[in-house]
Amino acid sequence: MRLKNFLIIILSLIIVLSAICAIPFTVFAATYSGNCGENVIWSFNTSSRILTISGSGEMCDYYGTDHAPWLRMYPEVESIIIEDGVTSIGNYAFYDLYMLKSVIIPDSVTCIGDWAFESCDRLNSVTIGNSVTRIGVKAFANCRCLSSAAITDSVTEICKYAFDNCDSITTVTIPDSVVSIGEWAFGGCNSLVDVSIGNSLADISPDAFCRSTAIENISVDKGNTVYHSDGNCIIETASKTLVTGCKNSTIPTDGSVISIGEKAFYQCTSLESITIPDSVTSIADRAFGQCSALSSIIIPNSVTSIGNWSFSGCSCLTNITIPDSLTYIGEGSFSGCSELKSLFIPDSVTYIGKSVFQDCTSLTSVVIGNSVTSFLDYTFYGCEELKSIVIGSKVEFISESAFAACRGLESITVEKENTVYYSLGNCIIEKLSKTLVLGCKNSLIPTDGSVTSIGKSAFLFCKFKSIILPNSIAKIDSFAFSGCNELADVYYTGTEQQKAQLVIENDQGLYNYLLNAKWHYNYIPHTFGDINGDEEVDNKDLTRLFQYLSNWDVEISDGALDVNGDESVDNKDLTRLFQYLSNWDVEIF
Repeated sequence: MRLKNFLIIILSLIIVLSAICAIPFTVFAATYSGNCGENVIWSFNTSSRILTISGSGEMCDYYGTDHAPWLRMYPEVESIIIEDGVTSIGNYAFYDLYMLKSVIIPDSVTCIGDWAFESCDRLNSVTIGNSVTRIGVKAFANCRCLSSAAITDSVTEICKYAFDNCDSITTVTIPDSVVSIGEWAFGGCNSLVDVSIGNSLADISPDAFCRSTAIENISVDKGNTVYHSDGNCIIETASKTLVTGCKNSTIPTDGSVISIGEKAFYQCTSLESITIPDSVTSIADRAFGQCSALSSIIIPNSVTSIGNWSFSGCSCLTNITIPDSLTYIGEGSFSGCSELKSLFIPDSVTYIGKSVFQDCTSLTSVVIGNSVTSFLDYTFYGCEELKSIVIGSKVEFISESAFAACRGLESITVEKENTVYYSLGNCIIEKLSKTLVLGCKNSLIPTDGSVTSIGKSAFLFCKFKSIILPNSIAKIDSFAFSGCNELADVYYTGTEQQKAQLVIENDQGLYNYLLNAKWHYNYIPHTFGDINGDEEVDNKDLTRLFQYLSNWDVEISDGALDVNGDESVDNKDLTRLFQYLSNWDVEIF
């Protein structure tokens, strides 16, 4: 009986549930709303996905974690309608609405706030009303689908980064009302081809169109009294400064340009060649920086100064002519020019800034005129292929990092007339302090007592397997042998007790290869390979070594016999000496 009743109940439930499932459900659209200003409200329809801003006066500004309510709740917003009466769009109001496709801004709005539409990836249509005067910082930055944004005649200020990285914009027309354009306002607009500027523009940032590499045509309205255009260049008329150029620029030769302005071609990665006319006297900071396709340039004899980082990162630049008129080369001017192979710096140059040739990894030779007085920090740092340097007679200061990490350096010479430094054994030595300030893989540290300390970074990253240290040295500064990872043997002319008195500064966490090498004490200096003792290594020594190994009764320099450094004297040493004299890439020890 109980079982029967239970089955009846189960059957009834199945019938009821079946009836319920058969009933069609209807989903109703919902509308949500709230305040976003003192007299401004918002409403969002979940079905149409339209966000409406209505009321009168200004919208709220939003910052940090204080997000607009629709950003947290309704990221699927596709359209925004701002009704007449609203006078401003708040900061961060519609930031990162990634589904947003279109916006209508009415004539009542006078200001588009900072970051208002930044990173609205799918935004492709914006209608800007006729009363907007200010387009805020990053207002439309990273709106990568935005193909056009008609800037109305009411706009007077386009703030920095306003349209930065708007990849789809092809044409920009700046109306006559615009007075100022901020930095990177149209930076990184990779599809931008044509730029037209109105007659009221009085202030344009030097990098307003930075990294917009597709630009081909630039024009300025003839009524503009501050700027004019010529040869697809924007030129500040009064100062005769070229403010902005592009890949198709031809610098006028009529004297209307005397200066290439700051960042004029900065990051113009499509610029392959440019001719600088004789009227130009100065090239400002970063003027051609990061022009990675620029392969050669001739600087005319009229130019007297090159600004900081002016050609830095021009990774295809293989040749550059520096004129006799040049007196000043600014910091980092040619840093990262990885294909530059040789340079001649004339006597007219009196100043070379920091890092000027840093990381010019293909640079093999540099001739520096006799007017340069200082080599500052990182001047040639990381020039791995640099083989030889000549220090002029007027050099009074060499930074410890000026030539650091020049792994390929073989020859170092200081002009004899220099009163502060001299060279000996491919070392630069400061006369007064008796400090070895720079060495190389071919250095032979003088053993006559003229060197009492080795300066900071003197042999940083040098490639050698052994070094001779005289017992006259009392101190070795930090980083002197850091990065010398092939250093295996130190031949010390002093005793083990004298070595214990030698002060070797801490390399601050870097591996100190000097301390971990094998030390040989009481070493008697000699020239390896100088078998006959005439202080030269040549074919006579090859002959003498052959005679010695053939048991001839000849005079030899005992310490010079072990040419390959394996602590034995045999035919391997004869082979190594032959290879060395035949200019093979081998070392003699």
